[in-house]
Amino acid sequence: MKLAILDSYALTPNDLDWSPLETVVEEIVVYPRTPYNKIIQRIGDAELAIVNKSYIDETVL
Repeated sequence: MKLAILDSYALTPNDLDWSPLETVVEEIVVYPRTPYNKIIQRIGDAELAIVNKSYIDETVL
């Protein structure tokens, strides 16, 4: 299973530890920030996506 994290940069670079998720998924792709026009491309073939500031609307779905 693949996970895409679209907004990993919360307060300071590398302030969040995503390693515990490695026990649940096979692959993690992490992006510090994702602009709206890159959301579809970055989610790609991932089964899961974690977003913080990215806006998922009908167009993206």
